[in-house]
Amino acid sequence: MGIQINGQTDTISSTDGSLNIGGTVTVNVTGDATGLTGTPDITVGAVTASSATISGDLTVNGTTTTLDTTLTEVDKLEVGANNTTVGVAITQSGTGDILRLYDSSTQVVTVKDGGNLGIGSISPSGKLDIQGNFEGSNNFALRFVNTKGTGRTYGFRSHGVNGEAFTLYHGSIRMQSWNDYQSGGNTVFYSGGTESFRIHNNGNIGIGTDNPAVKLHLSSGTATQVMISNTSSSMSDGDTIGTIDFAAGPSNTVNARVAGAVEGTSEAGGDLVFETRADGGSLSERLRINSSGNMGLGVTPESWGTNFRAFQIGSTGSLASQVGARTIELATNAYNNSGWKYTDADVASLYYQYNGEHIFANAPSGTDDASCTFTERLRIHSNGKIGISQSSPYADLDITSSTETSTGTLSAHGIRLAAVGAADEDVIPISAGFLSPQDRARAGIGFICKTASAAGYAGAIGFYTRSAADGSGLLRTDERMRIDEGGSVLVGTTNGSAELIVTGSGINLKGDGRIATTAQSNTTLYANRDGTAGKVIQVRYQGPQ
Repeated sequence: MGIQINGQTDTISSTDGSLNIGGTVTVNVTGDATGLTGTPDITVGAVTASSATISGDLTVNGTTTTLDTTLTEVDKLEVGANNTTVGVAITQSGTGDILRLYDSSTQVVTVKDGGNLGIGSISPSGKLDIQGNFEGSNNFALRFVNTKGTGRTYGFRSHGVNGEAFTLYHGSIRMQSWNDYQSGGNTVFYSGGTESFRIHNNGNIGIGTDNPAVKLHLSSGTATQVMISNTSSSMSDGDTIGTIDFAAGPSNTVNARVAGAVEGTSEAGGDLVFETRADGGSLSERLRINSSGNMGLGVTPESWGTNFRAFQIGSTGSLASQVGARTIELATNAYNNSGWKYTDADVASLYYQYNGEHIFANAPSGTDDASCTFTERLRIHSNGKIGISQSSPYADLDITSSTETSTGTLSAHGIRLAAVGAADEDVIPISAGFLSPQDRARAGIGFICKTASAAGYAGAIGFYTRSAADGSGLLRTDERMRIDEGGSVLVGTTNGSAELIVTGSGINLKGDGRIATTAQSNTTLYANRDGTAGKVIQVRYQGPQ
C-alpha cells in the first residue's frame, strides 16, 4: 500500500494491513484501503481502492459523486438534509427505472422511466399502478386514516372469488362495483351495511330495488318520496322552486317542463306548473294547479272561494264543483268567490247540475271582478219536466212566455216552429201517440205551408186523427179539418171558399144562434138548392117575414 503524507511519499507495511494514525490526516490511497482508520476523523482525498472499511463518519465533498455499487447487509441508510433545495434527488438520464425498492428479493416499488409509480407492479401502466391480493375486510389497496376525532378509516380494495369487485370503504359506508364475472357488472352503494342504491349494468339506477326497470326506479315498502328543495330565504310570489325538464336530441333543448312555483309571500304556498314547447317555438305555460287545488289550462286560475274546486279553461271558461255538494258548474266569464263575479268585462253564462236537475242561466254584461247576477232561462227537473223561464215546471213542458199586447209580431213570443224552404202543403206537425212505438201517433195538429205568391208563403192549420188500429203512423191524408189561409173552416175537405163547409153525416152547431139537427133513421133537415131562383129556407123571428 502506498501512502502520501503531507506531500511526502512513503511505503508502510503491517502484518494485518491496517494503518492507525493519530490526529487529522489527509490521505490519498491507492490500492487496498480496507484497514484505513483514524481518530479523530480522516479526510480522504482521492481514493482508489478495491475495498475500504470506515468505522467513523464519512465526509464527501464535491459537486459530483458517482456511486456505482450494490449495498448489502445495510442496517439503515439515512439521509439527514438541512438545506433549502432537496434532500434526495435521483436523476435518470437513461431509459432504465428511476427507482426500485425490494422486500427481500421481491420488487415491491417501481418508479419507471417517465414517472409511472408501481406498487406491487414492476411495469406500471398508469401514473399510479397498485397490484396485489386485497382479499379480506382490512386488506386495503389504498388506505387513509383521519387521526382527528375517532380516527375514521377510508380505503379502496378489490375482492371476490377472482378479485372481480372493487370497493370504496368509509366505515360501514361503502361503494362496491362488480365486473361482468359476478353480479352482472352492477355498482352498489351501501350505508350501514344495507344497500342504498345501485347502478345496474344496463345503466338504470335503482333506489330500494336491485333490479331497476327504468332509468331511475324508486321502490319502498311505504310511500316513495322525491324532493326538490330551494333553500333561498328571499323567494317571492311566482318564483320557481325547481323544475323537471324533458329534452330531445343531442342539443338538450327542453321540450317540456314541470315546475314548482311559490304562491304568496310567506313561501308556504305553492303552484305546480306545466310547460310545453311548440315546434320551433319557446316554452309556454299550458297548465297550472294553484295552492287551492284549482287548475288553469293556459291561464292562472282566478281566486275561487275555498268551497269550490275549479278547472279554468283559457281566460273565461271554467268547470267547477262545490266542496261537499253534488254539483257541477260550467261557466263562461264567471268565477265564484263569496258569490259569482265576472272574469272579464263581458256577458256571462252558467250551466249547473244540482239535486238531479239541469239549470241554464245567463247574465248581462258587467265589469271584471264585479258581482254577477244570473237569471235562470231553462230547467230540466229531476222528474223530467222542462221549464222555460219556469223554475218549477208543472207540465211536461212548462213555458213562462211573454205576450204580444200591441201590433208586434206574434213570432217573438211563445213557441215558434220553422222549416226554411218548405213547399206548398208541407206540414210541420205536433202529434200525440199512445203506444210505445214512437211512429204510432194517433192525433195531431199541423202547420201547413201554402204558397201565396212567387214572393212568399201563407199558412193554414190542419187537424189530424187516425181511427184505424193499424201499424201505420199518422199521415197527411188523415187530415179531418182545416182552417185555411183565408180563415175558412173546412171539415172533411181541404178546399172551399165559404166560412164554414161541413161534409159528413150530420151537423151540430151550438152558440148564440143554436142550430142542431139529429138524425136517427130518416132525414131531419135537408135543403137542396140546385136551381138559380127562389129561396130554399128562410126563418125569421120577430121580423117582418
